[in-house]
Amino acid sequence: MHDHLQGFRRALIRRAERKRTVPGRWGVSIRSGAEAGTGFRQAGVVILLLALFAMPIYAADDPMELVAARYALEAGEPALAIRQIRPHLGDHPEAQFLMGRILEEGGRGVSSNPRQAITWYARAAEGGHPEASYALGRLFERGDPRDASVPTNYREARRWYARGAAANHADSQVHLGLMLTQGRGGSRDVTEGLAWMTLAEEAGAPAARQILAHRKDSLSAEQRNAIAERARELRAMLPDAEPRPTGSR
Repeated sequence: MHDHLQGFRRALIRRAERKRTVPGRWGVSIRSGAEAGTGFRQAGVVILLLALFAMPIYAADDPMELVAARYALEAGEPALAIRQIRPHLGDHPEAQFLMGRILEEGGRGVSSNPRQAITWYARAAEGGHPEASYALGRLFERGDPRDASVPTNYREARRWYARGAAANHADSQVHLGLMLTQGRGGSRDVTEGLAWMTLAEEAGAPAARQILAHRKDSLSAEQRNAIAERARELRAMLPDAEPRPTGSR
């Protein structure tokens, strides 16, 4: 499938007749000319066909346009992805998450806008999208050197990681665990942090496995028991859905 996507991407590049960028809606700039007109319509058919083969990979209730948007992003064509997600931006958290990702990363024909990315990620997270919560945590933890209005904010990062962790998102659990054990963004709580890390390890997150292996020898039997007990309590509070590492970025 990767070869097909690369071929699709090269075909789109050949179709592009003009490189001028024009302001678009939602804080996005998209190219005009063939890329925004006939080329988009033709390419949209191709990417939707590719999406048909991808349906088992993504959530069963996602509209096909959103599956196609994911493939457009993987093909390096964010402007195409915008056209696919546009009809769903008002009420679909996956569309809002993808818009946030497009605006964070930028790319061919689309200007990066981290501040607008935060707005879309937050809408998706409020709608119950755990990957959007993780994306917000990551943005606030690192800040964005391209945009002074998006500085590092550990307290906000920890808050969003906690939201993703509570939705059973394994990467959020790893990062929340790290912030708790290091005391970043709030008080230090090694037991709580390693309990979250335990849940992430159970979900198959490699980073959690490595961190726990490194910490194991420094923990007393009493500490290990406390961590295991807290992990049991947290596990009972989580939704029944399978733990979700991001795996898409």
